[in-house]
Amino acid sequence: MSEAFRLAPHEWAQLRGLLDEALALPAPRRAAWLAELDEARARGLKPRLQALLANAEGDEPATAARLLDTLPKVETGQFAPPPGSGEKAGDAVGPYRLIGELGSGGMGSVWLAERTDMLQGRQVALKLPHGAWKRAGLAERLAREREILATLEHRNIARLYDAGVTAQGQPWLALEYVAGERIDEYCKARQLGVKQRLQLFLQVARAVAHAHGQLVVHRDLKPANILVTEGGDVKLLDFGIAKLAAEGVVEETELTREAGRAFTPEYASPEQILGRTIGTASDVYSLGVILFELLAEVRPYKVNRASRAALEEAVAEAAVPRPSTLAPPERRRALRGDLDTIVLKALKREPAERYATVAALAEDVQRHLEQRPVLALPDSAAYRLSMFVRRNRLAVGASAAVVSALAVGLVGTAWQARLARAEQQRAEAVKDFVAGLFTDADPFSTTSKAPTVEALLQTAQARLDRAAAAGPAVRVELLEMIGNSFFGLGQFDRAEPLFAQAVAEATRELGAQHEQTQRVRLAMLKVHRFRGRRAEIKAELQALLPTLRAARSPAQRELLLVALEADVHLGIDEGRYPDARDTADQVLALATSMHGELHPATATAALLRTSIGQFLGDAQATLESAVRARDLLLRLYGSERPHAKVLDGRFMYGRALGNVGRYAEARVELAEVLAQVQQLLGAEASMTAYVAGDLARFALELGDDPAALRHAQMTLAVATRDAAEDSQTVAMARMSLGRALLALHRSEEARTLFARAEQSVAATRGAQNPLALDATALHAAAHAQAGRTQPAWQMLEPRLAAYRQAPTLTRYRGLHTAGIVRRQQGELDAAAALQEEALAALPDSPLQLPRRNLVLGERARVALAQGDASGALKWLDRVVPPPGWAAQSLDEAARQLTRGQALLATGQPAAALEVLRQAEATWRTLAPQAATAQEAARWRGRALRAQGPAPVPA
Repeated sequence: MSEAFRLAPHEWAQLRGLLDEALALPAPRRAAWLAELDEARARGLKPRLQALLANAEGDEPATAARLLDTLPKVETGQFAPPPGSGEKAGDAVGPYRLIGELGSGGMGSVWLAERTDMLQGRQVALKLPHGAWKRAGLAERLAREREILATLEHRNIARLYDAGVTAQGQPWLALEYVAGERIDEYCKARQLGVKQRLQLFLQVARAVAHAHGQLVVHRDLKPANILVTEGGDVKLLDFGIAKLAAEGVVEETELTREAGRAFTPEYASPEQILGRTIGTASDVYSLGVILFELLAEVRPYKVNRASRAALEEAVAEAAVPRPSTLAPPERRRALRGDLDTIVLKALKREPAERYATVAALAEDVQRHLEQRPVLALPDSAAYRLSMFVRRNRLAVGASAAVVSALAVGLVGTAWQARLARAEQQRAEAVKDFVAGLFTDADPFSTTSKAPTVEALLQTAQARLDRAAAAGPAVRVELLEMIGNSFFGLGQFDRAEPLFAQAVAEATRELGAQHEQTQRVRLAMLKVHRFRGRRAEIKAELQALLPTLRAARSPAQRELLLVALEADVHLGIDEGRYPDARDTADQVLALATSMHGELHPATATAALLRTSIGQFLGDAQATLESAVRARDLLLRLYGSERPHAKVLDGRFMYGRALGNVGRYAEARVELAEVLAQVQQLLGAEASMTAYVAGDLARFALELGDDPAALRHAQMTLAVATRDAAEDSQTVAMARMSLGRALLALHRSEEARTLFARAEQSVAATRGAQNPLALDATALHAAAHAQAGRTQPAWQMLEPRLAAYRQAPTLTRYRGLHTAGIVRRQQGELDAAAALQEEALAALPDSPLQLPRRNLVLGERARVALAQGDASGALKWLDRVVPPPGWAAQSLDEAARQLTRGQALLATGQPAAALEVLRQAEATWRTLAPQAATAQEAARWRGRALRAQGPAPVPA
């Protein structure tokens, strides 16, 4: 921060008022406002305003951080304390009104406050340091906390909203107000089990790891700084600490020298107690104390003398007991072993002996929860065997029943130990292989280049032969890992041969029933699905599911989840929606029983269950389910940065919005998702096909035909690249693009697409399947639009009975199209009856408004052809455009043409002329080559002639 950007409190108060005024304006108007700002008001602050506003451009979450990070420092040390500085409820501090004190200590107080100006209603936790005008150290601490929080964006870290200083010199920070309990009290009050306590701790650890990733060490981690909301979300508070230097240690600052070392001794590391150099290991230690207390409900140190000196002596010198020895009796067994070891490693006296990072500590906790070997223990055969037993209780229990065969038991134990060692060796070989890929990406190397993810994967693929010496299990795992990575990037042509090679090698070298073989076979199913190979998926699931259903090890239960998910997708693709729903219910129940609610596997299962709802008719229940799944994913992954799972959840939410008729909201949500998918995964990622497909669908519902065409073209381009030519994926994409072309009266292009879609769907599902009937109706509609009524009727007439028995949308589409063809053939009574059947098939709901409007418009054309112009107007008066309807659409232009004709027929040429002008303009803009464009022009001419010559001005 330059010296020129330091401000006295009264200057800051003036600058802050001007900044608030500017930020209230739309971004494009701020430059003009600044240019017109009177110098008497600006008082020389224009350059500072310009610099701050430059950092306020944009709508990204980073904008606020960028602005806060560049706010000027406020010099408070030179000012006397304001008179009567004791705060009380109702006082104003800057733009905030104090509501009630949340807490107070030697350094300051924290108040619940409410903003009183343009952000009325936002409640914040307002931090007010005591005596900041007397002690520069406290002012520095506040400024440092502001700067640090401006760099941290994480769902488990309380956000910084605002910062400033009053004209009297009182600094303040406005932080996110968290209504929650201290983490230790939250656990005690609810009598949480060990697993639930560990899951809360993981949220804390990952927040601290994020801070470390931003070169920030907290230095004062303790339960009082960790709150848990009623919903179970952790929030980490109080970053009034120093930044981490690039070398991995914290520099001593003026804060440390003048304000003293700020920490809580009960949770401080030995190096903090002894005044030594502090790094990230200090936070690891504090987290170890917190974890000890969460598990044992006491702290690790028993002090005989009630003094700070005694506590510091215990922290720096005493041996740390195992948590299991101090925990409540009912919890001790669960803590023995892994958890004792994890906590004791975090609490090693020497920083170098602790976990190297908080992420490593979190990883071991996660491994324990998943019943995998933790990395803190030495690689002993007995330990590996114990983990094998825990993961395979059923098989080991059956073996243990033969207690009389002692020699056999000893041989079995040795064999299991060898298996465990092999597992460890494989893990280490994989780790070494991956680590080797990043050698050239060393940030301290002067010759290295930063590789792309794709380049690293290509390098990994090229180096696979080097892993041959490590054995087939290592090669299979690496092949699967690289294949999954390419699949995640949407590069199916690269992923498929890797999966195929992994399956072949695993089957040959490890055996068909080996866990790794089963895993890579399931991985291959993902490619089969995107390629549309349902027969291959069905055959693999028939072979794998019986074995996996009978398995009891945690690893194979995880594989069962994957297999059942694949079975759900197969059911959807084959149109067996009730079967798919029942299987999805099994997946959700299994995932919840294995992992609890707040887990990625459970969130994925909830999302899968939601995806089936759109096929089962209860759209409102599906929307509610989509909201729950989306919110669960946001709790897991946060919203600070795009995450593929969150985008999945938002996609399903957007689709569900559209499926209850909230089309405009759905388009807004899906447009944001599409932009983030392209940003995260690339413009041609496979997920763009799904999101763009729904955007095309909802754009059509709202009459935005050009947007529907763009999105449908994107969908088909990705689908034809990734899926088999005759797959349902490609057929649906062709139908989507065909509908957009049909709406724009490009009937010949649409007919070709519908014909190919109809052929592939009928071949795989049968000609009477609803999707095949849909494709036939659209194919016939393209014929009818081009004036070929005879082939259109030949396609529809034999299927009328099937359409009358079909689901709602298929029934509507078949009967509506048949009615259009009958009108074109002059069979007006039959046409009227078919349109009224189609209308009766559609519920009078927001979801069906676009289709009902189409039917009403066609019913009006029939009435007009029957000579009933007044009746035609009555049918048109029943049209209700949905919210967000495009003013210029060919559907609306067609209805305007019919209305204009009816108005002219009822002797209203002036009204007819206005409507026909609008219709002609839309047709000329969107479909100038269509015959209807010329028809609209002819009818406009008739209305103009019917109106007579214009009066001559006097």
